[in-house]
Amino acid sequence: MLVTTIDLVELEPGGYLQWQSPPPPPGLLSDIPPSVNQNFHLSHALKDSEETETCSGGWLAATFDVPGPILVDALTESFTALMRRHESLRCSFEKTDGKIVRRVYPDHDVAFVAPGAPVLVRSAEDAQAALRHSLSSACDPTRFPAVLFAALDRPETSTVVCGFDHSAVDMLSLALIVRELRDDYSARVAGRATPELAPVGSFLEYCAYETGQHPPSQTRLGLEIWREFLASQGGVFPGFPLDLGVSPGEVAAQRTAVFQLLDSAEADAFEAICESHEGKIFSGELTALATAVRELGGPDQIATLTPISTRIRPEWAEAVGWFVTNIPLVFGCGADFADGTRQNRASFRAALPAAKVPIGQVISGQAGPFSFARKDVSMVSHIDYRRVFGPKPDLALRATHISNATVADDAQFWFSRTGEGLWLRVRHPDTAIASATIGQLRERLGEVLGKQL
Repeated sequence: MLVTTIDLVELEPGGYLQWQSPPPPPGLLSDIPPSVNQNFHLSHALKDSEETETCSGGWLAATFDVPGPILVDALTESFTALMRRHESLRCSFEKTDGKIVRRVYPDHDVAFVAPGAPVLVRSAEDAQAALRHSLSSACDPTRFPAVLFAALDRPETSTVVCGFDHSAVDMLSLALIVRELRDDYSARVAGRATPELAPVGSFLEYCAYETGQHPPSQTRLGLEIWREFLASQGGVFPGFPLDLGVSPGEVAAQRTAVFQLLDSAEADAFEAICESHEGKIFSGELTALATAVRELGGPDQIATLTPISTRIRPEWAEAVGWFVTNIPLVFGCGADFADGTRQNRASFRAALPAAKVPIGQVISGQAGPFSFARKDVSMVSHIDYRRVFGPKPDLALRATHISNATVADDAQFWFSRTGEGLWLRVRHPDTAIASATIGQLRERLGEVLGKQL
């Protein structure tokens, strides 16, 4: 699954189809508060809606290819089945008495109107523009459903599009959705029985768990890790250590770089090398990144945040929702690559207990006072899509994860392992200095990785 952004998406022309929903009955107000991630995201979204009468921008989307023209009725049934299975997709949000509350819609309220004749999209640029517009208007968390279901219809190969407000999904959710829709739609097209999927736990159950009371014995060590991290950073959430051409308090348009670091065989070899150094591929990625930063004049060690999945119960493993927290991490180069990989693995494992601390406790100051160096928080992420799609690449699927392109004032890194190899997406401010820095960083990363193979 290629991790990219809307400004880099290249979609072939075709007939554009978009599914609509009739107005639903009023949903049921839930007494389960939004998760910390949802609350942070929705606070900004709902504030924007009060000022501009629109509530969009914080969406995530996915596309994938299917053979032949779109069978509209079959895809309508697949979209409906997806929505009915995952409760996180059947929510909307509103402000009541100054608090953000959710409405939950029963599965029988899910209904889609099949589109009529497709609208011809004549170029890749027009397809990108149509998708950007549709995502911004459809993925509104104050409405139900806050989704975009669409397709580009072609005689030989068609593209399915699905977009969601970020409050309903995370990165792994997009991969699970692609797999689920592909398998369900393929079965319907072939006239087979649709796959029997085990029931999944509700993301709302996770929200209740996250915002509930947790025994001090469960969070004590994690809070101490956060306290030590914030104290080591002078009470400031860290930023990327190289100059990006924006001063604190300034933002610039976002620019995104997406590139392949290693092919499949090289990624397998690199993973084996990392394990021979008592590490994992992520600790090797961290070592390579730290080495590249140091070679460009940066420090030997980098402080950052790392997203961690919170699908801690078996029933949440295949569930759609925003199951993510962040842990603090300090990583570095080490005396050499082997030493750095070993140390970074140990640092990551030592920081893991911080994942047991609901991030709301950190935000509320229970780990000590803090401030942010910038609007964005520098972070380094790793996701292995092979756990969803298997180890062999399905080149015909051409699955993509698409994020919006907005503004930025820091650098953020997403490593992704797929059947095709190892990829990196970098989000950074669109300044001449940042573009040059990230370009040089890309070259150094390639050199560091190449020396290990």
